[in-house]
Amino acid sequence: GSPPSGGRDCAKSATRGAAMSAVSGSRAWAAIALMVVTVVCGASSTLCAKIIFLLEVYDSEGQPTNFFKPLVVTTLVYGSLLASLPLHVAQYKLLRGWSTPLPLPRRGTVLTLLWPAVFDTLALTCLLVGLTKVRASVYEPMRGSIIIFTAIFRAALRMPPVLQGGHLLGIVLISAAVCLVGTSVMVDSTPGSDPSSGILWITCGCLLVAAQAVAEERVMDSDGNGPEATTPPLVVKGIEAGWGMLLMLFIALPIAALAPGDDVGGCFENSRDSLVIFFSPDNPLLRMMISAYLLAMRFYSFGAIFVTFYLDGLWRSITESFIPLTLWFFSLLLFYFSDGAHGEAWTRQSWLQLAGTAILLVGVAIYSSVKASSAASASERASESESRFIGHSARKINCQEARRADTPSDRLLRAANPI
Repeated sequence: GSPPSGGRDCAKSATRGAAMSAVSGSRAWAAIALMVVTVVCGASSTLCAKIIFLLEVYDSEGQPTNFFKPLVVTTLVYGSLLASLPLHVAQYKLLRGWSTPLPLPRRGTVLTLLWPAVFDTLALTCLLVGLTKVRASVYEPMRGSIIIFTAIFRAALRMPPVLQGGHLLGIVLISAAVCLVGTSVMVDSTPGSDPSSGILWITCGCLLVAAQAVAEERVMDSDGNGPEATTPPLVVKGIEAGWGMLLMLFIALPIAALAPGDDVGGCFENSRDSLVIFFSPDNPLLRMMISAYLLAMRFYSFGAIFVTFYLDGLWRSITESFIPLTLWFFSLLLFYFSDGAHGEAWTRQSWLQLAGTAILLVGVAIYSSVKASSAASASERASESESRFIGHSARKINCQEARRADTPSDRLLRAANPI
């Protein structure tokens, strides 16, 4: 007769195991590519934003001024990120077929994503304001504190991995790096800057970025830990962008127009003046830099959300910690290739900043290596447990292995149709 069901299940398990090796290899390369895109585009977007805020333009009254419009820039970023929704539709149709009906996200999912959108709106605004007060190469290393805040939030919510000694050592090193970089900007601040205020704004922004990353991971969690079923990353980013646009247009910008400040009309930020400046024929460089910034931000946001989807919020924070060195390299190149018009020069205090950046990378490496070893140990324990009980629970094991053998495309297909 036919072989026993246990034998057939074991044969299927072996076949799936071979498929898993190929899938894990391709998935690793995809994850690395996403991390590289996130790092390069993150550094480019920061550099473009710094140049935008330093550009001399003519306002609606014909007076020369710098384009200090963080809220308007945040609104433009959300408008750019709304493109993630049609991208999701195209991806779904290509994978499922153009005749397949497109499922709509649950109302609960849309409402749940309001909180990440609030965190994102506040974080982006705080970071942009902080960027105007410190050097760009200092701004990014200060963002290393995102890992610290992310670890605290994950521990408070009891999300894996459990913090171990190596994690704590990495956190201590990252904290020391942030302090060193902060000291360098206090010692060698650019004339007209406000380093202490800038560091405070950036720290608040990093706290909110960590909260956003953890909230997004909870929403996209496919293991039953999140408040909803798996949500496609492009849908998450598109819904967040929609919420962000509403928050900016109906809350933030009206308040900024009434709050006292140094912008045209004596307010904190004049949106009408921003439109006049943007469409003025005298400011072509501003339009070009804003377009470059929005493009870099779009790819950076897509890369970051996919890193969260394929890995987790902690790996997103780890990926973003490699942006500082990349940004500093770009800033030095820009300074010497533009004859000092843009970018940053190498100074004596740069050695202190370099030491802080090096310690940051070491701290991140220690933190991530502990996480990787913990995941490997958990995987080995799971394999031993499966082998021990394979005689009487073969069907359950096959289901678990089939789930682990899912390709990224399978996962996206399942996520895109939560019904």
